[in-house]
Amino acid sequence: MNKRLYLNFRSLTFIIIILLCSYPIFAKPTLQKLEIDSLNHIVFSFDQVPPYSVILDSSKIDLKIEFKNTFISNQVNTIDNRGIFQRINYSSKDSILIVNIKLKEKSGYTSLVEPYSQRIVLNIFNWANLQKSEDLFHTGLLALEDSLYNVAEKYLLQSTMLGNPKASAILSGIYSNQKKIHRADKYSEYGKSEVYYFPDIYNILANISKYKSDSVNFSKYKNEFQRITGKQFVPINFSSNLPSDTLSASEYHTMDSLISAYQSQLQSESSNGDLSRFNKIFDGNNTVKKDSIPQQRSSWNALPLWMKAIIGLIITFLVILVFQYFRWRNIQAKIKVEKLKEQAKKDAKQSAKQTQNPSSTSTIPSQMMSAYIQNEPPKPEAVPPQQTPQATPTPLDITEEKVKQLSGILENIKASKEEESQKKIKLSQPPLSAKLELALNLAEEQKRLKQEKVLQTSADLYTTGEKLKTTAKKLGLEENTIEIKQAIANLINDKSKLQEMQSKLESKSPEK
Repeated sequence: MNKRLYLNFRSLTFIIIILLCSYPIFAKPTLQKLEIDSLNHIVFSFDQVPPYSVILDSSKIDLKIEFKNTFISNQVNTIDNRGIFQRINYSSKDSILIVNIKLKEKSGYTSLVEPYSQRIVLNIFNWANLQKSEDLFHTGLLALEDSLYNVAEKYLLQSTMLGNPKASAILSGIYSNQKKIHRADKYSEYGKSEVYYFPDIYNILANISKYKSDSVNFSKYKNEFQRITGKQFVPINFSSNLPSDTLSASEYHTMDSLISAYQSQLQSESSNGDLSRFNKIFDGNNTVKKDSIPQQRSSWNALPLWMKAIIGLIITFLVILVFQYFRWRNIQAKIKVEKLKEQAKKDAKQSAKQTQNPSSTSTIPSQMMSAYIQNEPPKPEAVPPQQTPQATPTPLDITEEKVKQLSGILENIKASKEEESQKKIKLSQPPLSAKLELALNLAEEQKRLKQEKVLQTSADLYTTGEKLKTTAKKLGLEENTIEIKQAIANLINDKSKLQEMQSKLESKSPEK
């Protein structure tokens, strides 16, 4: 068992070593940075230069560059309206990185590969506006793109003799690839003024100083190359006995005069107190200002992975916390709205009950009072004696004054009840709608009509009673005569009472 585990561990270790060794072979290049300088040079910086192709359409305005099997870094952003460039954007198709460049005017282009600094420089210009030295320079670059080194060297030499240090810098790169130490030394001395256009020249000068055993300049140029490009020093093996590594007398004389003129220009600029092109190269403050924006952009990428994970977790937690807070607040608002709706419903029900109760209470007293008028006997002290000569009023008589008193009592009770009901309605009832108010008015009108009918009925009863009394008087059917007749009928029918009455009469007669 232990042996099997040991073999598995060895196999796993062997596979990991193979993968680590093969990673640089299969790793794809990455576009790390894109910059545009004041001379309309587009500089593409890679971790390793990929194969590429440039396509300019017939309008001379749209330019497309395709980098094969290339990734793009997050630091590379779209560029809009800078110099002669209207827009620069990026796209990918089948592992090909495509850079689309939209120009503001018709232009031409040349490209230059810088192998030590892993850069590709795209020169945008107008052929019609070029000077002679610049025309020769770009013609040499076109030949260099097609790997026509002899043709390129010819045009670049002509451009250099006309005072173009860029051409001299490119020639020093060509001669270093050919291991020509003397020609590389002479042309790099003049071309080092274009270090920001061609920073490979510092790597070439460091190798030349190393070949000459000049440790001071070797360290100086090596460190400057690493500082500007961020790449490691690349050693170059020069040969000392190459037959073509010689300069003619006229070539020596021209190059010495160009170098002398360049050095005198540097001295005059430094004596005036201004920064020369050479001083700007070694000016640390100026370099920091140029590189400050890219460093700020790359600060996030410089963080370790675990710190990025922690920051991502914190941001995620804060987003979830904010989301939950707003969700809780919305729920509380909904609950509050539901409570308000329920309270409104309860208030509506209570107001409806209160509107129904006053109407019922207002009808009950009128019914009770009508029953009182019909059934309850009147009080004798409230009724004055009638002025009839034939009979006096009895407790059962209904007089006109009694009816008036009862109607007054009814009116007072009715008015008090209506006032109380109106007060209750005004205090408890919410503002009524037009339809509900109309319905209440109709109910009040019906109640008033009922009360008028009750009063009319009581008046009719009084009138009917008076008529009955008058008819009884005419017929001799008063109360006293009716009672006497009823008593005589009882005596005739009851012989015992008749005998008692006869005995009482006989006893009273002897006494008389």
